[in-house]
Amino acid sequence: MPSPGPSSSEPIGAYVSKPAEWLPQIHKSADLGYYGFHPPRPDQEEDQLNEKFVREGFSSSYSVDAERHSALDDTKRLFPEPATFTFLENLLHRVFEIRAEQAPQIPPPSFKLPGRATLPEARRLAWVNDLANPNIPLQKLGRSVPSGFKGHDLLDMLQTNNVTIPRAVWYIRVLGGNEIQGMKNRVGFQPSQYSVEWTMNLLSYLKKLLADIALPSAPRAGLNIKQIFKSTFTEPESRDKWVSKCSYFLNLLRACYAEGMVDQCTFLSWLALQPGASNLPQMALITKLLDEYLEPLSHYRVFARPVIDECLAKLKELNETKFRIHLHSTAVSMESIILRLFVMIPDAFVCVKMWRAHSALVTQTIADQERAHAQYLSGQLPFNSHTGLDIAGLFREIERRNDAVSFLKLPQRTGMALRLIMDDVEALNAISFDTDLSSINCLTRETMTGDLDTLLKKLDTLLTWAILPTQYGHHRPYIATTLVIQWRTRMLEMQTQGEFPSHDPREFLQDALFDWLESCDRTHEKTNVPHVAYLYGELIRRDAFSYEKYVQRLIARGESLEVAKEDRTCHSDFLRYIPLNCHDAGILRQRKVILYGHRARTTPEDEVEKNIREELKTALPVLFGGEPREMDLGIASFSSRFPSLLSASPFEQQKILKHWLFPLVQAYVKNQVATKKIVDVESYCIAMEVMSITKCYPILLEAVFILFKNGFERPLFDAGLECILRFSDIWSAMGEKPRIAAQLSKAIAVWKAKEVDLRPLLHLFAKVNLLELVTPAAQQHIQESKTTLFHLLRPENPSAPSIPPRLTELLQLMFADDIGDQQAAWNLAHELWVKYKSSANFGWVLWDNAFASLRQITAIHKEAEKHMPCARLYATFLYHLHELMPGDFDSQVRNWLTGSGKGELAALSSDTWPLFAALLLDLVVRGALQSSTVIIGVLCPAWRIHSSPVVPLPPNTNAMLRACQLLGTRLLLCSQREKFYGSPALALRDMQRLFSQREAFVLDGIFQQVLESIPTLVALELRPGLEDDIKTSMTNLRLACLQSSLFRRLICKKPDHLVFAVKKALASADYSLETRRRIISAAKVVIDGHPEMSDLESDPDDSICDWETITSRLTPWDFAKTTAKVQLTLCDFERDATSGEAHEELEKFTAGFFDRPTTPEQTDLVADVVRGITGVVASKFLDAGLTRLTGLLNELPLNVTTEDAEGFLRNAGENLRLLAKAIGPSKRDDHAFPEPSKEIQDALVVALTAKLPIMDLLAKVDDVTDTDQLALNESVKMLSIFLCRILQFILCLSGSWSPELIKNADPLRKIVIRAAMRMGGGAEVDPQCFVLFLDTAAFLIDEMPKDPKNPDVFQTAVALDPRTIPGSVPHLFRGRLAALLSFVREDPLVQNLAHVPYDASATHLVGLQVVSRPWEWVDYSELPTDPQERPGIKNAGSVSLEHFEARATGETLAKPGDPHVSSAIKSFQDSFSQESIFERDWRESRIDMRHDSPDAVDRNRSDDGESHHSHQSKSGRGRSAASPAPSALSRSSGRASSLSRKQSPGQTRPAASEVIDVDSLPSSALASDRGKKRKASNASLFDEDVAVVDGPSSGSSRGTAAKRGKTKSTPTSKSKKK
Repeated sequence: MPSPGPSSSEPIGAYVSKPAEWLPQIHKSADLGYYGFHPPRPDQEEDQLNEKFVREGFSSSYSVDAERHSALDDTKRLFPEPATFTFLENLLHRVFEIRAEQAPQIPPPSFKLPGRATLPEARRLAWVNDLANPNIPLQKLGRSVPSGFKGHDLLDMLQTNNVTIPRAVWYIRVLGGNEIQGMKNRVGFQPSQYSVEWTMNLLSYLKKLLADIALPSAPRAGLNIKQIFKSTFTEPESRDKWVSKCSYFLNLLRACYAEGMVDQCTFLSWLALQPGASNLPQMALITKLLDEYLEPLSHYRVFARPVIDECLAKLKELNETKFRIHLHSTAVSMESIILRLFVMIPDAFVCVKMWRAHSALVTQTIADQERAHAQYLSGQLPFNSHTGLDIAGLFREIERRNDAVSFLKLPQRTGMALRLIMDDVEALNAISFDTDLSSINCLTRETMTGDLDTLLKKLDTLLTWAILPTQYGHHRPYIATTLVIQWRTRMLEMQTQGEFPSHDPREFLQDALFDWLESCDRTHEKTNVPHVAYLYGELIRRDAFSYEKYVQRLIARGESLEVAKEDRTCHSDFLRYIPLNCHDAGILRQRKVILYGHRARTTPEDEVEKNIREELKTALPVLFGGEPREMDLGIASFSSRFPSLLSASPFEQQKILKHWLFPLVQAYVKNQVATKKIVDVESYCIAMEVMSITKCYPILLEAVFILFKNGFERPLFDAGLECILRFSDIWSAMGEKPRIAAQLSKAIAVWKAKEVDLRPLLHLFAKVNLLELVTPAAQQHIQESKTTLFHLLRPENPSAPSIPPRLTELLQLMFADDIGDQQAAWNLAHELWVKYKSSANFGWVLWDNAFASLRQITAIHKEAEKHMPCARLYATFLYHLHELMPGDFDSQVRNWLTGSGKGELAALSSDTWPLFAALLLDLVVRGALQSSTVIIGVLCPAWRIHSSPVVPLPPNTNAMLRACQLLGTRLLLCSQREKFYGSPALALRDMQRLFSQREAFVLDGIFQQVLESIPTLVALELRPGLEDDIKTSMTNLRLACLQSSLFRRLICKKPDHLVFAVKKALASADYSLETRRRIISAAKVVIDGHPEMSDLESDPDDSICDWETITSRLTPWDFAKTTAKVQLTLCDFERDATSGEAHEELEKFTAGFFDRPTTPEQTDLVADVVRGITGVVASKFLDAGLTRLTGLLNELPLNVTTEDAEGFLRNAGENLRLLAKAIGPSKRDDHAFPEPSKEIQDALVVALTAKLPIMDLLAKVDDVTDTDQLALNESVKMLSIFLCRILQFILCLSGSWSPELIKNADPLRKIVIRAAMRMGGGAEVDPQCFVLFLDTAAFLIDEMPKDPKNPDVFQTAVALDPRTIPGSVPHLFRGRLAALLSFVREDPLVQNLAHVPYDASATHLVGLQVVSRPWEWVDYSELPTDPQERPGIKNAGSVSLEHFEARATGETLAKPGDPHVSSAIKSFQDSFSQESIFERDWRESRIDMRHDSPDAVDRNRSDDGESHHSHQSKSGRGRSAASPAPSALSRSSGRASSLSRKQSPGQTRPAASEVIDVDSLPSSALASDRGKKRKASNASLFDEDVAVVDGPSSGSSRGTAAKRGKTKSTPTSKSKKK
């Protein structure tokens, strides 16, 4: 408020202008005025108005000549003199000296640590209450602190009184400082010792908190664990108390850690190991601690590794428990910790043991994160620290490094021709009925634009595989043809696109096929000619090879082709055997002339064709208008019934069947359909069988399609369906599956219209995977048909009665008047189905009851002749039951046989086994049961149980084995050589069904179980107590199975399956040495392809264990067999490894692999041959390889040359690769390598340690330009890498560390770390080598055994200070190296802070690093003084100012916070060296409008009692009143005056000559200015140099103007006070 004006009686004095309070004086002692302050004074020259001033204007005169004097001339004269700058320098030095002498000195330190005092209880409690009161300053409490609080009591006191964390830290620090002062005089005092003690105190308190929430341990046998479960969380009061304690402790721990009072190494070591010692409830708290301190934990591998391992183990345990839903947050926290560590220290995830145990969990966690990241990218999830990470590439890198360190994946070699051929052959042999042939890489990826040699080699491999007799399967020619057709189609498409317009793929293929036919040696072998004929016949049929061009080329060459000539070429046989698809008379005549001459009227082929026709007319009279004949036409009798047909050439067979028999079949079917007569099923089956045994599969498929198109009844249609199933691999190889699917899809509609059962057709669709080949509409129709059938045969009826476990109705069949009455079986089955059809276990219960009734047949019927008819009656009943079920009868019977039926079968009497076998065979023949169900549920278990030498033979053994042998003969061999308990022989139709059922073995994937029965059959042959005829029958069954084409094809396709079966059988039973030898020998006979050999006393080939023999058999066609035989030989070695002879033989065998140099191709192939060996053989193999490595290392000189390095790498590299591939892990969860001999391992470690100094040569070949030296440098680098790989291999070996390895561990680690530093920061940085050395050093740290008595987790770390890492190492590599080295305390207070003493010449020297003293550096607790009092300098802090060379400068700090003051101070100093001209111009041209706003006015009023704005407005008005027009002198005072007025904190309107930034003014101010424009123009009449501009105001324009007009020029209260 303005002060009241003076009374009228008092005289008015002259107004005296006073400077602003903030304006500094020009000089401290002399009265020279103020900067920029020039107030008007009485009688000044400007006020004189004379004629001169009026006419010419006012101009002041100079007071002295110095004002117009210039020193420029003197300066130019003095600067060239040398003494001038010396004088100026001395002058400035003297100025600084005088200034330093006049400045106040820093006083000595006055800090004194508050002492401890023993206070009475009341005063101590009062002091504690004051400590808990934040309003009481610490200066009052800091005189002395009470003692008596220690350990847990101290923490409880602070938590109970709720002392704020900063004050609690101060009190703890004061207590600790007093303790340290008392410990300084002790011997061996270490400043960090008290931090360790305090950390242990905190950890013990934390353990106490964790113990309160621990779950009781599970009871263990032999251990008496006394543990009390504290139900802390069951009561709200105890839970809240624990939560309060825990929260306060965590906050205090966080503050102590940040202040450096906690020993980081001790705390982080405990925290890193704590997840392994905690249970799942405790992990909820541990994960919070880990999450908070994860950043320092990630700096060192020894911290991160336990956290990763235990979090993964706990996460795996949590995933397996049913309480995961209650600990979801804990699981999420652990996953977050794993992901964060994966990003922060990914090197810690390179660990062999961890990757082997938890790779699947890590992969799943990363996959979940990647899905979340993908959802974030698509906008489905918001951004956070989890979804924002993209670590897919990092994970692939870690995965690759783990696989490399564990030798799971070795670097792939390229360019090995033999390996490429083997891969192609393996891919071809792996083709099955459901293989997509377009995915086969053999030939399909080759083009005519690339290397034609590679294309021709691929074609040679494909065609040779198709004709070789050592490869099995009638589908091979069709696969080869399909692949050739696919290649041709792709080439034609590329030609259409213009990629190679000058080449015709068809012509190229014609020439290539002709050249191969002529140049391949295997095509000239007599035994291979029929196979070549089948292959080229298919190529001709599908127009991949032109028969006409082939013949024309032969004629043009003048080939000798007549059969009668002795000098005929191989093409004569090809022409005679190759079948022709067309029946062109011209081509046939040309062929006849070429082969038999121009004059031949008849040929031998005419006589053969005549005989074949006669044989077919005899077997198929219905095709010629006759009646069917009763004759034995089983499959076994075909060789005697059709001798001419089976001995004819493929040309003759296909000519007769395609152009003579097939038209007759078509005409017969057409006639039967036209006359509505029934087609004879047996005759049609004979015709199809004739086509199959002559390999005329295209004709056979057309014959089947005839059945589908005409929609015949079930028996004939079933024959067609079973033919499709039986030859499914042939149809897939021919590429006919889409046609078959289309025909069957049409047949569904035909059958559905005739109301025929669709279950066989729908079953075939699922069996052969045809559903995906039909149209979507057809797929929907098939699915609807399946659903309709299921609900029709098993309707849902909750009110229907459930089927009881025992049904007495089944006994009625045994007491029927006519046991052969099939209608009774049908009636009973239908009656029971109507009653219990809604039951899901309907088939299982009825089968169980039927089996129980079957067991009573011999007891009820004493007549033996009634037993078999009664059993067949039950078979008929079960067959009708199968017809009434929706298709799951077979699966329910299989469940019974593999479940509760095992005991029932074991107790079956000898009299009942024939009946049960007849029942099973009848059901299989009728299609009610699958052959695989009987084999898996009956045959294999019976053979396996009775082959075990430790299981005694039950009384029914002989009967059971005889029944199983007969069933095996029918189901496995489809043979009728032996009578089946007097039953009649099966018809051809039934035998064909058995063949189809046997083919289902492959489709069902149960062939491996059949192979596992071969060793058990051998064991049965040698089992004492069995009858001789049973042993003989078992031998015959086994040999006959292995002679069949199906078994030969499957064994040739995967011989390792047989090896696996042998190994499994030998491991599951304790066979005698003789039995083991016979089993292995029998398996070798099978693999050799000589199953007809029955004498198993001698090994057919004992030389397979010789190195030369193995390498000689490494061909693409015999590689799989050689591998299997070697594996069996190794199994044979293990049969008696303890005997001297076997031991010597084994050592000779293993040493043969390493005692000679090998090529890379031989190494890889031999490694594949012996891969997977285990046990004693693997140990011996490992010992031999390590011995060879040791010898090569000892031969390597330390002064290595390029030739030495290359020779060593070549030999030792192949040696190590052979070891790694042979006995290394094949998958990630495999166990490690076998355990070697300790002596051999120690010798290798000594030799490796002696050669590792070669790695130090990497540091001695920098900056070289010589070519030889550069080559040596590269050789040394490769040698260093290989030595690290040897070290990794040693660490991968199983077993405990030997003393020699432990002794050499430290030098090994240091050498590897030095090599990593070299590769990471030398003259030649190699990131890949750096990572290799880093992983090797980490492997050593992880695997080195730890001393259980030493609690230091850094005992295995490399004993090097991270600060010794060379400065040339990049920052990224430096952190990765430091993670493996010793622990260094991280303290931000003293980081990069060191003692810098002076030497004799006053030069700074960098000394030791400053040691942190967190307990002695106590907080400054004195109250702050008033800044206006300007007290002297105090050195009262716990850290003396002397350490920083502090000194007084004599300068005054302005009061912060006022921008006007700061701007004014800057205007009085030269700051061009600190800010650019643009920055200064921006600062000086800005007006801060915030201080003129109403809020600023209110703030100023609240701070000072009155508004600065109003004060300066009044003072401004007063000056204007006293001096309406500024004098010329004040205007000419220059820029300094103008700037001083503008920068005044109280100035609210600019000076007359200043530019106003209108853009920075508010719109309200602009409006106010426009309203006052006229008044401003009136004011300008008095003086044109004065511009009046009103600034913004909070009130109205008129009110403000009126108010200002009434204001008098009186000084403010502050100016009066001053």
